[in-house]
Amino acid sequence: MRKFVTCLKCPKCGGEYAVKPDFTTCPACHQDIEHLSVLDLVYDYSALKEVLISNNILFNSRNCYSKGIWRFKELLADVPPEFQFTLGEGHTPIIRASLLGKDYGIEELYLKNETGNPTGSYKDRLAPVIVAKAKEAGAEAISLVSSGNMAAAVAAYAALAEIKTYVILPPDTPGEKIAQIRLYGGHTLKVKGTGSDRISLNEAAVREPGWFNGNSPFTPYGSEGVKTMAYEEWEYFGSALPDWIVLPVGFADNLVGHWKGFRDLQNLGLIDKQPKLAGVQPEGSPSFVDGFLAGKEEAIPGKQETIAGGISQRVTLNAYLGLKAVRETGGTALTVTDAELLEAERELALKAGIFAEPTGVAGLAGARKMRQQGIIKAGERVLVVVTGSGFKDNDSARKLAVQEGQGQVLDADLESLRKAIKRK
Repeated sequence: MRKFVTCLKCPKCGGEYAVKPDFTTCPACHQDIEHLSVLDLVYDYSALKEVLISNNILFNSRNCYSKGIWRFKELLADVPPEFQFTLGEGHTPIIRASLLGKDYGIEELYLKNETGNPTGSYKDRLAPVIVAKAKEAGAEAISLVSSGNMAAAVAAYAALAEIKTYVILPPDTPGEKIAQIRLYGGHTLKVKGTGSDRISLNEAAVREPGWFNGNSPFTPYGSEGVKTMAYEEWEYFGSALPDWIVLPVGFADNLVGHWKGFRDLQNLGLIDKQPKLAGVQPEGSPSFVDGFLAGKEEAIPGKQETIAGGISQRVTLNAYLGLKAVRETGGTALTVTDAELLEAERELALKAGIFAEPTGVAGLAGARKMRQQGIIKAGERVLVVVTGSGFKDNDSARKLAVQEGQGQVLDADLESLRKAIKRK
């Protein structure tokens, strides 16, 4: 198998290291769990141009669901063919949201609908690469901290790889997510404390022989999988890429992956510049946004008080690269309220036909606010990434659903039906 990754490089100190599947953070810059430097993969773009551009691989070939994200295998961390586990992830649709765009004052508003991935979220792009590297490292078990979506994805792909999955969860994790993880064979463990407490516990657990750290902020391989979203967006838009791509931010892997994916396309000579990236967090969990607004290189630890559990973090780990991605693309970071998230969830279903969880609609709520504040200008093309299905967290949907007439049972005659309809 031809390899295209030349080394691992620290984005902070510039140190270079040999490529190993379980060597992921710079030992010189990794102070603690809130101050780390995840290594970056350095690719040989001359060799990639020779293979990809001359063979037209990124245009029409391999456009096959059976390959999932691995149709872009040359750009995915040199994973051996036998470890390229897939459930047909990716290939998610981009939809023009005309009704929402009219309401928001965004003439060209598009949605990248990641809810259709095999386990219901964009994490199905991260998990295959992380699981592949665990298999390459000879791991017997993967351990990670998750609010549910990443754990479900890792458990599903780890089942294909015949690797055990252990998941450390917050006590209030929705039952829908726990059931999904367990059906994939994952072992769930609810642990008290903050997200940082749970991550510290996981860091101690993965020191056990044969265990692999599946936490996406501690490895470059998750964001490598997210790069495939950028490739698909480029395939759809071509040279007319969006002016803005708006994304929810939890651990910032979505932001970092987009940035890296478009960087690949730039280095391959396929695009001239990247879209501006905007990261959106709940007002009740704003560590990334606070770091951006304060001009910091890292997130600022803060509160966790939001309904959007998937992006509720005391501190956004790997914020160093996420903040760099926002600033280098001329983007921004902002917060939205829980009320704005719920309104976006309702509007997305009503006017775009997509059922998403509160975490998944943060980008949509953010885009609306950006247009109201004049950050998004009239005439700019905007792509919002919807990251997770509403079936992941039905509680918010139940609260939003109309309860009128619930429990009433009609007689089977037309007059009863007419009366009931008039009451709606």
